[in-house]
Amino acid sequence: MYDKQKEYKKACQLIVDNELILMEEVVSLLPMSTSTFYVYYPDGSEESEHLKELINNNKVNTKIDLRKDFKTGSSTEKIVLYKLCATSEERNVLSDKSERASTAVDLAEYAKIMQGAYTTKDKDES
Repeated sequence: MYDKQKEYKKACQLIVDNELILMEEVVSLLPMSTSTFYVYYPDGSEESEHLKELINNNKVNTKIDLRKDFKTGSSTEKIVLYKLCATSEERNVLSDKSERASTAVDLAEYAKIMQGAYTTKDKDES
């Protein structure tokens, strides 16, 4: 049997220290089975919501770092990582733009969108 509070603190520390972005990563790094984890910290519980909040913070920070880095170009690895962290709306934009992003102009437009710098003026100039 595991000490529920001790394992919860360990999960929080793992998320922060390793910048985890998926709950599955947390579960895999703890010394308990997935089913035990969800029995201890069921969806909607205070602990579960806090863990999700920590993960969400990591996702947001990762997206911010990636958007800053889009200025130097757009690689496949960056897009994949961004999709892992993305909201549904962001994934839709990424999917739509990555299908069209076959030229340097499209990539520049894509980078502007991901940086939040896409304005009506930019659209009119395209």
